[in-house]
Amino acid sequence: MNFLFLQCLISLYSWVKAAKKPSTNLWSDIKLKNVHHDDIGPLSYLLGPDKNDFLHGFLKDLVYIISVRMSPPRDLCKNRRFMVLQMASTSFEGIGSLLKQVQFTVAVAMHSDRTAIWGFGFPFMFEHSKDMWDGEDRDNVVINGESLNCTQEDPLAGAFGCFFEPLSTCTLADIEPQEMIDFSNNVYNETARAVMFEVRKGVALYHPPAGLFDYIAKQRGYTPEQRNQVKERESFLFAAAVTAYVFRVKPELVARFNDKFHALSPVPPSEILWGLHVRHG
Repeated sequence: MNFLFLQCLISLYSWVKAAKKPSTNLWSDIKLKNVHHDDIGPLSYLLGPDKNDFLHGFLKDLVYIISVRMSPPRDLCKNRRFMVLQMASTSFEGIGSLLKQVQFTVAVAMHSDRTAIWGFGFPFMFEHSKDMWDGEDRDNVVINGESLNCTQEDPLAGAFGCFFEPLSTCTLADIEPQEMIDFSNNVYNETARAVMFEVRKGVALYHPPAGLFDYIAKQRGYTPEQRNQVKERESFLFAAAVTAYVFRVKPELVARFNDKFHALSPVPPSEILWGLHVRHG
């Protein structure tokens, strides 16, 4: 009886200790000390011009870690757990809403140590502009009379691949047949290798995964003052990093946009200018 009581006390102590200081073991395979911010540049060009402040570097570290989790080397996909983003093909939601769901999926996947992948079916809003397609060639879309290659490693990415970098290096094909059967029987089984993303968990976009920020701060040797500045902005920093990862516009599209802009603008801008119209209702 005394031995059982002692075991309970040890378990309770371990639980309280973990609750007070979230474990950073989940991120220990990512050695940021060996990663220079200049090497992360191509992943975060949407974050604006390079700045010599640690918050910009912190944001780059977040984008890098997200990319490591969402786009692992192909040979590691067979061991990754997946968060499946399944959308109804009859969905009439706007493009902004759909992209927001992609952001939510990546955020929840980060919290649960999963890799976000596309499910079957793609929303109507991504596929309805059939006049954009160049004949029957579904790998190319025509914009202003120019053909843009939409090919991705994941064919389920659909028209998303015309404009953005791949969401993941992994696909549904990395799930074993029996796992797919189990998934179809219960898509919300959190203990299974593949689980369906639930929109109601979108709040995860504004709450960093436990231990992640502490791990980055320790790896980079941040001062207490710098840690406090990160703490004050943690919701915005994590949401911004997820957004930057999802909105990695394809370089070909950026180049074409800039060519068109420079052709129309008499005064070339000193840096890239972007305009976004979000329609509600």
